[in-house]
Amino acid sequence: MKCPECTSSNRKGANFCDNCGCNLRLTEKQKIDSRYSFPPSEEKVSVDNITLDGERKHATVLFSDLSGYTEMSERLDPEEVKEITTLIFADITEVIAKYNGLVSKYIGDAVMAVFGARKAREDDPISAIKAATEIHKLVESYNTTYESKIGHTLSMHSGINSGLVVTSETKLEKGFHGFVGDTINLASRLSSLANVNEILIGPETFLQTKGYFDFEALPPAIIKGKAQPISVYRLIAQKKQPIEARGIEGIKTRIIGRDAELQYLQTAFYKTMGDQVSRVVTIVGEAGIGKSRLLNEFKNSLESLPYDPLVLRGRGTPDNLGSTNGLWKNLFTLQFGIEARDKPPLVIEKFRQNMAEILTPNEADLVGHFVGFDFSSSRAVMNLLGSQAFEAMALTNLASYLRSLAKSETIILLDDIHFADEGSINILERIVGSIPQAPLMIVCMTRPILYEQRPQWGTGIDVHQVLNLGPLSKQPSKKLIQEILGKALQIPDKLESLILDTAEGNPFYIEEFVKMLIEDGVIVISDEPWQIRVEKLKDLKIPTTLNGLLQARLDAIPEKQKRLIQRASVIGRLFWDQGLMYMTADDKDRLSWDELQVFLGNAVERGLILKRERSNIADSQEFVFKHALLKDVAYETLLFKHRRLYHRLAAEWLLEKAGERIDEYLHIIGSHYELAGDNLKAVKYLNRAGDEFYKINAYQKAISVLEHSLELLTEEDQNQQAEIQVKLGEIYTDKGEYSRARTHFDRALVVEELLNSGNLITVLYRSGWISSKMGQYEKALGYVDRGLEIARDHHDTSGIAQCLHTKGWIYFLVGAFDEAMLNAQEALKFSREMSDKRSMSLCLNVIQATASGLGTYEEALGINEECIAIGRELGDQLIISRGLCNQGEHYRKQHKYQEAIRCYKESLEVSREIDQKNLICITINNLGFALNQLESSEDAEKCCRESLSLALEIEAHALALHTVVVIAEISALRRQLVKSAELIGMVCAHPMFTHEHAYETERVVALLRKNMSESDIQAALKRGKKQEVEAVYKNILLGAIPDDRITQQPGSGRAAQGNFTPGPHRAGPEPLNSPGSSGPLTEARLILLGGSSHCWLTIKKYQACHPLRSTSIAEASSLLRDDPPLCSASGLPPSWVLHLGASLSIGTTGSHVPHESLDHVHATSMPAAAQTVSRFPLDLSGDRRRTPFLTTSE
Repeated sequence: MKCPECTSSNRKGANFCDNCGCNLRLTEKQKIDSRYSFPPSEEKVSVDNITLDGERKHATVLFSDLSGYTEMSERLDPEEVKEITTLIFADITEVIAKYNGLVSKYIGDAVMAVFGARKAREDDPISAIKAATEIHKLVESYNTTYESKIGHTLSMHSGINSGLVVTSETKLEKGFHGFVGDTINLASRLSSLANVNEILIGPETFLQTKGYFDFEALPPAIIKGKAQPISVYRLIAQKKQPIEARGIEGIKTRIIGRDAELQYLQTAFYKTMGDQVSRVVTIVGEAGIGKSRLLNEFKNSLESLPYDPLVLRGRGTPDNLGSTNGLWKNLFTLQFGIEARDKPPLVIEKFRQNMAEILTPNEADLVGHFVGFDFSSSRAVMNLLGSQAFEAMALTNLASYLRSLAKSETIILLDDIHFADEGSINILERIVGSIPQAPLMIVCMTRPILYEQRPQWGTGIDVHQVLNLGPLSKQPSKKLIQEILGKALQIPDKLESLILDTAEGNPFYIEEFVKMLIEDGVIVISDEPWQIRVEKLKDLKIPTTLNGLLQARLDAIPEKQKRLIQRASVIGRLFWDQGLMYMTADDKDRLSWDELQVFLGNAVERGLILKRERSNIADSQEFVFKHALLKDVAYETLLFKHRRLYHRLAAEWLLEKAGERIDEYLHIIGSHYELAGDNLKAVKYLNRAGDEFYKINAYQKAISVLEHSLELLTEEDQNQQAEIQVKLGEIYTDKGEYSRARTHFDRALVVEELLNSGNLITVLYRSGWISSKMGQYEKALGYVDRGLEIARDHHDTSGIAQCLHTKGWIYFLVGAFDEAMLNAQEALKFSREMSDKRSMSLCLNVIQATASGLGTYEEALGINEECIAIGRELGDQLIISRGLCNQGEHYRKQHKYQEAIRCYKESLEVSREIDQKNLICITINNLGFALNQLESSEDAEKCCRESLSLALEIEAHALALHTVVVIAEISALRRQLVKSAELIGMVCAHPMFTHEHAYETERVVALLRKNMSESDIQAALKRGKKQEVEAVYKNILLGAIPDDRITQQPGSGRAAQGNFTPGPHRAGPEPLNSPGSSGPLTEARLILLGGSSHCWLTIKKYQACHPLRSTSIAEASSLLRDDPPLCSASGLPPSWVLHLGASLSIGTTGSHVPHESLDHVHATSMPAAAQTVSRFPLDLSGDRRRTPFLTTSE
């Protein structure tokens, strides 16, 4: 069946359209109904503030259907049916208008009304229910006249639901206002489910009105198109007194962050009572800021007084705005216990009884009728009503009543007086003026909008104080969240930060967000500790309660100004007047510059936006939304087609006006283009934004932006995909997350090989670089050699230089200094030919590092000076800073610690200027090493904490491990031996452990071995592997390096801590001289690349490291057999660097076989060691978390 209004298809037998809610029964009964359907007269249709081309609004929809209509149509003449329905629907229209609803359409025997579409109000859901209740009573009242004629009773059954609706075509000539949305569909379904005289409520309406009405929960209803059954509630009655619905059900929290304000009110009270002078205190604050909570706390604090002051309380409501003296009616309703269901005679009785001690019945009747009760049956009212004397006498009686009360301590608490009608405010001012000398304190609470309505409020009151209530600061806000979620074992930082950032210090917003998270299943309430499922947490949406609140605030301003605010919301939380002018240039109702400034000034006065003193964009005044949620609500009211248009205009304007600061707005421009539906332009600017974030080491932002760019690309955009994958690989490399970096380089490589593009060389040498970082040297050389071959074939000089430079660096890392030097020098030659200074600096960096590895520090210093000079010539602070850091390293290796420290500090100064966090982290860590060598362990520890904090901030986990090694060394020097060994164990077991950490950990283990037994070391290392990394980091950052857990005693097989000395190893014979050397051999390295038959043999002699030559394993074994070194414990990287020290005797033999798991290797002779290595070659692509140790035989 097709809908006659929207033409949507519906199931057979449907009563209402699934799309727009149209009554489909009209089509079945058209012959009967077409002559009688009631179109409201045009004069009843108000079009103030209606945007005719549509908006997205959160509104409440009422469907009400007339029962008995079919029987009436069958029994009566069509003319009689028309007469009755016209009368009924005319009255229904009046009821709906009374509660600020808008009739969308009448179809046969049904009416659809929308509350909040014309002008949103905070109480729209409440008004809809009140309207439905009154409509039901109204139709029932017609039975007295028509039941006998019709032969059947007339009644209504209704459905009410709240949510998003979209305004569509508006036909003013027919009184038709079009709305579409699922909210309408559910309201119509609820109406069809309702029995005679029932009003059924949807879940959103229930949540917003449960404090005002009693409901019965019905079994969840299965609704077509809904994945889950819908909660349904049947209206029982209006509550006797509304219940404050704020807060979390079952959770009581203390008032937080308002101690000073509470003391302010208490001081004002004591002064009022002491001076016997009437006083008015006005508390001003935005909705939800905590005015009512503060007032309740103040009221409760009075209970500790030795006397009981009289407390009267009233509240302004949106209903008051259309009433007369409604604020005072509310006050007496609460004070005298008058209920909504009370009949007029009972209300008169309650009023007279409560005023009897002060006023006569006739005087009380005048006051009651004056403040809004229906006392028209009172003879005193009938005699004076309509005369000028009525108001004067009623006001005199009211003043007499309050003056009598105020003879003893009296407090009047008036909430939300911005909702009070003009008459109520006038009465308040006159009452205070007539009772100047009395212990009377009146506390009024209001939003800032009161001062827009009455700028002179309070000026005519003798003693008037104003208390401005602002948002909670961050710490009290956190405390409030912790109190609300006190039953949770732990509040995740992500959840806490999200609530803090979104609520911006508004307590009510905090509570509503928590409620929403409970409803969404992010927070699971149970008798056990509450569970928080962070994995279900997404960006917070706006709770319905807040949406209605803020939407009402927007709808309270003129339509043109509202449209301006909507456009501003598209630009963002920050926006500019020139941008708004650009966006309205083609509008049919384009604003002039002067109009724009007036509207913006009004918005500032209303507290919607703030004017900034400085603007980031030249010749434009900058503004900011006072609250991010207000911006979000304004944005949500725009139709999608309008959003796309305005986003495109915003992007164009920013591109035009950003000028030299364009880099700051690239991300924003890209986001605007994405929301405008132009993904190609979005990717272009998001990629540029990612580059800028990368430059300043904002790694996570860069990753987020680039990964989002990938999502916007299609399968055809392979070139761009590969380019972004390479960028992501570079970022993860800098962060030390090599596995992730490798993943992105591999993805880029697949695409580049498929396309055979010019970027293939770049991807290959970068893949080689990251493989070397992971200790996979053979694979690294394979990538680089392949790239080098392609580069040479294509005569790509730049590619050749890049590959040779990378190859040199790989050889440097494995200690093959000859090969490193040859490749780096050849790369330098090509770089010089191209006059590529930056490439030259990279090549020189490898050459200076290699020179340092060879122990020729003066040569390394000279080469490094050339690097720094290039940096100064280019104005490249990164090259300069890196060069200074390297200078420090060269000095440190020569034990020139003061010079090293000077270089590190100069490097830090430069790197901090450019905010190069990665280099800052490295330099601070190196500084810690140097300070530790000068026995400045406290300063070294401070450096470590700073370096670790920064490493964790930029997620450079490999750098964080370097810091832990320094802390381990400090711990060892402080005789905290076990703790030191445990830290080393943790480092070696970490997934980010690489060969770059190996030498550092070996040094610390060697230090420990001089003072601990091997079994104690191994036990501590094993415990360390099981430590929680985050806990270790936290202890270091807090400065918690606890004392050792074991006391080592002399002669117990363990070194006594009191005799600790970081001197030479105490065990074994003096080391022998190495061939051709004049000094003792202290360490030899046998470096195996995978299962290859060749290795590089390096003899380390004191501070000098001399590479011998590439040699076979057999030759290396033979060489070392003639000069056996001590076998020392060492943390082995994936490449299995086998360290052989000097303690084994020549000719010693043994039959120890290596453990099959390779966790430990025992060697008692060099031949056995060589055989062990040759029999158990490791695949370099293996799991680098395995960190086996070589140990000596005891």
